[in-house]
Amino acid sequence: MAIGKLKERVSTHSELTSTIDDVDVYISKNGCSFRSGEKNIDFSVLPSSLPYQPLNVIQLKPEQTHLLPQNHSFAIHCLTGDIKIHGTNTCITLTEGEFVIWECPPTKASVIQSSRQAQHYVAITDLHTAPQLPASNNEAFNLINVHSFNYAQRPNGIILKSLLMGTCYEQTTGYEYVEMPPNQLITPHVHPNSDAIVIVTQGSGRFIAGNGSVQVKRWSHGIIPRGKLHGVIADAYGMTFISVQIPPIGEDGYIFFPDFVIPAETVELE
Repeated sequence: MAIGKLKERVSTHSELTSTIDDVDVYISKNGCSFRSGEKNIDFSVLPSSLPYQPLNVIQLKPEQTHLLPQNHSFAIHCLTGDIKIHGTNTCITLTEGEFVIWECPPTKASVIQSSRQAQHYVAITDLHTAPQLPASNNEAFNLINVHSFNYAQRPNGIILKSLLMGTCYEQTTGYEYVEMPPNQLITPHVHPNSDAIVIVTQGSGRFIAGNGSVQVKRWSHGIIPRGKLHGVIADAYGMTFISVQIPPIGEDGYIFFPDFVIPAETVELE
């Protein structure tokens, strides 16, 4: 679909048109929004029920740094490349697929530094809504390898890994790593009490959003406000995506609509 027609579609069905310039964006009739990720990864339009932006995905050039502010806790997921996280007394290395819960002390910031490789993508989830931890002058961390993490098997071979389960953050923030086999479907559903931010990390497919759908590929990203019907279909090579939820959806937080008719029309972001 040409960008002019895409803008016309957004203008017809959305109150958010004033925020749109010449970028690749789709806003469905039911308020779900998606961007292509070709130019940047930007979750700039948040629902009013989500008072802060919980997820940032940063692109680091070789040997570039990114500051983590003091007195915050973060879930840091190395999506490509490899990085080092420097604290005052601690330094750890994350390679592609590794995930760490990192707690900055009250009086000291930490720094993420990329290696000499060409391109690095890092997902950083702010866990500041979590219960206040006892004050410490040192960094604390819990390192997880996503690929060896325990998972929940879903129908049709879909794998869901809830990376914050079992930690002190599990009541306030959900971080799910979802692997979909080729041509598989996550049944259209709603989560009435949870907002979700999603980013595709591998493969391609479609996100269903109400009576429409949008084609997504690597680094496409979107916002799914609570109570909005959506589903996911993987293409022929499968798809992997991250979902960050405030609050966590949990096992009982879904309402499924197995008889929902999958929309035939699909918007392709340019």
